[in-house]
Amino acid sequence: MDTGRIKRVRAILESQRDALSRRLHSRNAIAVEKAADTMDEVGLAEERDLATRILELDFADIRLVEAALTRIKNGAYGLCLRCDETISLNRLRVMPHAAFCVNCQEAAERDGAHEVSVHEGVTSSLVA
Repeated sequence: MDTGRIKRVRAILESQRDALSRRLHSRNAIAVEKAADTMDEVGLAEERDLATRILELDFADIRLVEAALTRIKNGAYGLCLRCDETISLNRLRVMPHAAFCVNCQEAAERDGAHEVSVHEGVTSSLVA
């Protein structure tokens, strides 16, 4: 991949990381509120659960973006972490943080791995 393309991808990934970080930092602490009505309390609990899940997804996205930035720094960006083949440009355009080629991604999903950790090549089974 040429240097100009890598610079553009790095800028996109850094922008995504910064946007996710701002979103995380702008969130208020998840409040535990009590309500007199049981139905209101159930609703508040559901809101807390949803807010927690969104935070988890944002943190997972930041980890994926950071891992891609690390691959750029190490000169391994665009290479599949599983088979070392080149990831297609079309896939990287759609998903600049992609760590696997399409075939290996499908295999990883069949195996139950859905996320690449910050430790290059180590997969975990966080389910999206």
